[in-house]
Amino acid sequence: MSVMLSRIFDLIGTKHGASKELADHLGIKASLITDWKSGRIKSYPKYASQIAAYYGVSLDWLSGATDDKEQKNTPTPKSEGSETRLKIEALLDEMSDDQLKKYLGVLQLLQK
Repeated sequence: MSVMLSRIFDLIGTKHGASKELADHLGIKASLITDWKSGRIKSYPKYASQIAAYYGVSLDWLSGATDDKEQKNTPTPKSEGSETRLKIEALLDEMSDDQLKKYLGVLQLLQK
């Protein structure tokens, strides 16, 4: 397990429903967080800045770059893209590597 993922689960802790609360905040399904823990899906770095802000820790600490947990006053990046793009990204986050390869092939065919 990566340092970042280990620290994410340290922050979530063992409180019943804490994973679901984080998932709701991130706008993802709670099952995606379960998939992160199992190693099946590795999309958690995409949410790192949101997770750090949610728990009030520094992004450097979350990523393992420092042991200083204190959050500095840095602006939170805004989500970019259309609503459709964001929905597609959320779906892609839930796919396995095999599913992603399959759909990449489909998208490439549609572009021709």
